[in-house]
Amino acid sequence: MKTVKLGKTGIVVSELCIGTSLFGRQRLHLPEDRASAIIGSALDAGVNFIDTAKHHQTYTVIQHALKKVQKDIVIMSRSSGEDYEQMEKDLYDGLRALKRDAVDIFLMHGVTNEDDIASRAWAWRAIRDFKEAGAIKAAGVSTWTVPGLEATLMSTDIADIEVVFVPFNRIGFGLHEGSLDEASDALAKLDDNGIGIIATSVLGAGFITGPMEEAIDFVRNKPYIDAMRLNLRSLEHLQAALHILNDESIPDELRQAIDAEARRLWVFAWCTACGECVGVCPEKALSIGGWWSGKTAKVDDAKCTLCGECGPICPVSCLHVF
Repeated sequence: MKTVKLGKTGIVVSELCIGTSLFGRQRLHLPEDRASAIIGSALDAGVNFIDTAKHHQTYTVIQHALKKVQKDIVIMSRSSGEDYEQMEKDLYDGLRALKRDAVDIFLMHGVTNEDDIASRAWAWRAIRDFKEAGAIKAAGVSTWTVPGLEATLMSTDIADIEVVFVPFNRIGFGLHEGSLDEASDALAKLDDNGIGIIATSVLGAGFITGPMEEAIDFVRNKPYIDAMRLNLRSLEHLQAALHILNDESIPDELRQAIDAEARRLWVFAWCTACGECVGVCPEKALSIGGWWSGKTAKVDDAKCTLCGECGPICPVSCLHVF
């Protein structure tokens, strides 16, 4: 497995970062033994980079999977905390749950623009304090907007940023404000400034059609991207990704096994019931149901053809195909 130095951090990571969001209760909630097997197999294959977050509820799964691992593993986590106290609590909770003295990379999650950064200056101060104390090795932000990317270069409130985590794929899924070209320009500038860049949503949350190789290579061939996070729901998907990243062909039997897997459209918990997806669905497979604050998009699986029209238009990326 190819390794890279992540920007100016000095941290060496594998090109593949194992995402764990599908393992937690907020998404697919895979059984712990299955999730641990995916993580363990990735580590055995040379991966040394794992992504998590408090809201993913996967700290226990990761800690369990790492019990028998002898090599150093780079863990990245993040928090949406908006003030010092919440960020401090999330940092302490992560360290305790992972049974670690330090987290390798910690991000202020969901930066949208420069005003947002300014309003969360004390949250960033908590991250800086933990870094100065040695409990964080590298600090950064995650964002899903072009203004968020641009703000990381302009804002004096986070002048010491070292890592950026951003959705990046050929259909622009997960990028909520700004074009793919604008994001590319901003990422190139960040790279020029020595900031490590990690791409997520590489497979477009299941909405990208065609061979997995094409989706991965689109991101892999961008010189300003250091590593990519993949959320892989099965050992078969992991094996396919490893073949691609090791410049090997995917065996026919493995490709057939993946193609034979049942897939469906999922609506995740952060749906705002805005109705945008309902309006674009050609099969009328989507509707808004529930009461008051419990309203959410609903999928009629019998009608849904997985055509992909709804995913990219969702303003909060709550629709995924798995």
